[in-house]
Order: sequence, then C-alpha cells, then structure tokens
Amino acid sequence: MSNESPSFLDLDRLRASDLRTLPRDRTLFFLPVGPIEDHGDALPVALDLHEARSLCERTAARFGAEGWNCVIAPAAPLGVDANTSALGIRVRAHVLRDYLVDFCDSLARQGFRYFVAVSGNPGPRQLTTIEEAGKFLRKRHLRAMLFPNPRAPMLVSASSVLLDEAEKSLSPLFMSPKEHGGERDAGVALATAPSLVDEKILRASSKVETPSPNFARWRSGATGGVTGYWGDPARGDAAKGGALLDEKAKNLHLKLKAAVEGGKPHAIFKSWYSLVPSNQSLFKIWILVILLAATLGGWILVSLQTFMRGADFN
Repeated sequence: MSNESPSFLDLDRLRASDLRTLPRDRTLFFLPVGPIEDHGDALPVALDLHEARSLCERTAARFGAEGWNCVIAPAAPLGVDANTSALGIRVRAHVLRDYLVDFCDSLARQGFRYFVAVSGNPGPRQLTTIEEAGKFLRKRHLRAMLFPNPRAPMLVSASSVLLDEAEKSLSPLFMSPKEHGGERDAGVALATAPSLVDEKILRASSKVETPSPNFARWRSGATGGVTGYWGDPARGDAAKGGALLDEKAKNLHLKLKAAVEGGKPHAIFKSWYSLVPSNQSLFKIWILVILLAATLGGWILVSLQTFMRGADFN
C-alpha cells in the first residue's frame, strides 16, 4: 500500500485491493477543492488548493493518531466563488455539487460513510454549494426513498465552521473578505508552498486597502474587472500561517469527532450563508419555475375570463 505519511493515504496512489481492506466505519475521506485565481504577483494562483490540501493533512494527522484511516482525494480545481475575476477560473455551482455527490456516492455504495469537503475558498456560494451536496447525498440514501437512513453517508463542509476574521465576506451575496493575497494568505502560502512564493516581490509589496462591498464592486467582479490583492502581503509569516492552519485543524478535528460519534453533522457544519436564497445552486431554477407558474396561471385566468364572458353573452 502506497503511503506518504503514517497519518494519511493518497487516494490516487492506492490500488483496488488497498481500498477493499479499509474498515468502512473507521475511514475518513477528505476532498480538497477550490478555485484557481489571482493572489497577487508573489503568490501561486492555486493557493486555495494548497491551503485546502494542507488542512486535510493536518486534520488527518489528528485522526490518524486515534486509529482512523484517512484518505485524501486529489485536489479538485472547482470553485464557484473567487475573490478575483480577471484571472479567476470558476465553475457553475451544480458542477461542484454534482462532483461531490457522485464522488462520495460511488464510495458510499462500497460501504464507506464519512466524507469531508475542505474548500480553500470560503465564499458564500462555495460553502452553500458544498452544504447542499451533503443534503443531496443524504437524500440518495433514504430508505424506500422516503425515510431517514441511520447508515446514510455523511458529507460535510469543513470550511463552513472554520472562517477566520480575514476570510469572512463583508457581503452575504458575493466574495468580499477583509483581505485577499494579504498578510494571512502570504503566511499560509509560505507555510504550505514556500517554493512557489516569490519572496522578493512579496517583501516589496505595498499595502492595498480593502475595497468596499458595494454594487460597483459586485459589478466589477461580475464583468471580470477584479484582479490583484488587497491587504499587506509583505507582513506574511510562515510560522503564523502554519499556526493558523494548525488551529483550524484542531477545531475541525473536534467538530468532526462530534459528528461521527452521533452528533448532527448538517446542523454543526452549516454556515449562515446558506440561508440566503441567491447562494443556493437551485436558485435560478426556482426563479424560472415561479415565472413559468405565474405565466401559466395568468394564461389560465385570462382564458377563464374569456370563456365566462362568452358564456354570459350566449
């Protein structure tokens, strides 16, 4: 069995026989995801994926020490949200949702039960989409398609409960954190992918003020006009970045333990962003359904009125 570390296994290095030997109730799958985007000239465009992967590894180390088998899937460049739009590579919400559901469902049909999606990008729609994937997966495993199944697989959104102050969006509708590519992100990059950081450019970077989360900013993002960074990347420190990830791993470990030991995972791993209808992946479909229903209702009403006038005339 291929193994990079005693605390976790890389899914892309396993053989079928390796998977078959894993205990179904003591194996935890981690799925790192996130967009590709601009973090300033000093930091890698895949920083979100490096952060997600590192958080998976650090959390897996804690579970591995308790006898769990942890498997980390290849990082998937699937981000619904991105802070920058000029160089942001994103996907539609249903692409991320369906990837997570189908991936986990394939393993759930082999008896595996526990799945954790870790997003390096904590955008409102990103987190909501991952939370929805957990609901969709649970519904696929209802008994007789109607009743709750105590053995149903669990997919949770780790990042929904791990937001720090720099990550929290100033708007519930679109990405607008207090910093992007600044001190926090620079520290994380130095801790997770130091060889990909241009320290000369990093230390020469100047501080950029946080843009206001107004309509003009939303419009600029929607039309591909947001690029670069904001914050103070020159202050980035590898030790602080590593400490931040270690603290997140500690918190995630505690919450995951509560979930697998009988807690309510979809109540624990839920962000307030998911309460905003426009963040939900089916929002546009529901709008279309409502418009079609209103149009059909209007047509029926007009037809009935025309019919009644004809009956009165006769």
